[in-house]
Amino acid sequence: MVPYILSYIKARVDPSVQSQSTVWLSALALASQGLSMALGGLVYQKAGFRVVVGLGCLLHSGSVFLTNITIQRTYIGVIITYSVLMGLGLGFAYSVVMGVAAKWFPKRRFLIVGLVVGGFGLGALVFTPIQTALINPNNIPVNPKTKLFDDPELLDRIPRAFLILGGILISGQIVGFVLMSEKKQKVNKQSVDFFVVSNLVLSLF
Repeated sequence: MVPYILSYIKARVDPSVQSQSTVWLSALALASQGLSMALGGLVYQKAGFRVVVGLGCLLHSGSVFLTNITIQRTYIGVIITYSVLMGLGLGFAYSVVMGVAAKWFPKRRFLIVGLVVGGFGLGALVFTPIQTALINPNNIPVNPKTKLFDDPELLDRIPRAFLILGGILISGQIVGFVLMSEKKQKVNKQSVDFFVVSNLVLSLF
């Protein structure tokens, strides 16, 4: 989405925004994701996985919905919603989902974690063509001079695309949230401490 976001911002909101500034979209998303992973692990011990996963889903899909508003007003707003809030939502639930899934297969924990991580990565293969179909169905090329999209009809589709993408995200999240359950097992202090420490380590990466 970054090329579309930058094209819209420069054409409709703030022409002074530089291409180099898009690095903040990924940098702040990764930073906030790392910080919230540790927080999600701590909240899980107090409130359970449904609270953590539910809040993570709301932050994640909500950030996409809110970007429909911020992209039409300010680039800083886009960074806050599409980068910081999305990163917080992803990280908050991410490690907890892996932990809950792994509990069901204690002898194959690494395989399950690998499948969860792989599924997360494969999401890009699903959403990239959807984004293209929503915003650039005719495969209009970028302007050869600016390297940005400047077709008026294409730019008009960008804000609405965030609403549709947010709807797709929250629909899938609701299904996953309803189907998800935690295997009951005894949890001692040592395993709790390990869970928190592992989240802190994961947050560094």
